[in-house]
Amino acid sequence: EEVVSKSCNACTFWPEYDTKDCKVYGELHTGGLIAYDRASETCLDYYNVQVESITLETLKPIFPTPDGEGGNVELLIDLLRDEADATSGAVYDLKRYSLPRFFREPPGTEDQPLIFVETIQLGITRFDCTNNNGNDCWPALREYLSQPGSAGELSILGRRLWHAVQHEKEVEQQTVRMSICQDKVPSQTVCGNLVTQIENQWRGMTTGIDNCDLFGLGPGPHKGQLGGECRLDQGGGWYPLHPTPATSAAAVTRRSSLVTGGRMMMMMMVTGAMITWLGVVV
Repeated sequence: EEVVSKSCNACTFWPEYDTKDCKVYGELHTGGLIAYDRASETCLDYYNVQVESITLETLKPIFPTPDGEGGNVELLIDLLRDEADATSGAVYDLKRYSLPRFFREPPGTEDQPLIFVETIQLGITRFDCTNNNGNDCWPALREYLSQPGSAGELSILGRRLWHAVQHEKEVEQQTVRMSICQDKVPSQTVCGNLVTQIENQWRGMTTGIDNCDLFGLGPGPHKGQLGGECRLDQGGGWYPLHPTPATSAAAVTRRSSLVTGGRMMMMMMVTGAMITWLGVVV
């Protein structure tokens, strides 16, 4: 099995930035890393795996590139309003963890959509969000994000949404690997060499032979074993600072880390055939 590539061939899960043969790294049950083949959309559909809460088709008109620059405030406001009833997913997380000055959880409730805070103060202007279902406070958020000094914060919001796309695609890959392991007769015709990789690892297990959760692991503490140009978070996602569309292998090796002046924290829980994640840039 291919375990570690010295060049950076880890999938970003951003289609135009990946080569066709990019790899999805995971932790081996014996330690170290394995470079899994990426499951195709056909393979994901075969096992009914879909984690996506926001698509690049939705995101790119708002934030055209992974660095979050050039964000469109009006389109972002539209997205936040369109997802006003969401109780989970990328936009919900963005509002909850990145915009706590504006949004909060309803008191005494669980699994409910976020609502505006009671009041928002911008300079000498005070916005009351308790009336009209909070609709009077969307102009406050628009004004805040449109201020010249908010450009950096707007780009952070864009990066977090691009990362959310990335993490959801990574979770799909982890989930389908567990599904292949659990399948008594996995289809190599549908899922290709990934089936062979998983079967070979399964045969080599001496402990936990029935534990398919092991195939849902990201690179974890072994991420440093990759080549110097390859930077992964604990879920396998890789962040380019100045991403270049992948037209050649050379283009891939020129990428470097997107997150500067901060860090990506990811909490992942594997239970049975379910993976949950929470990614927050701080």
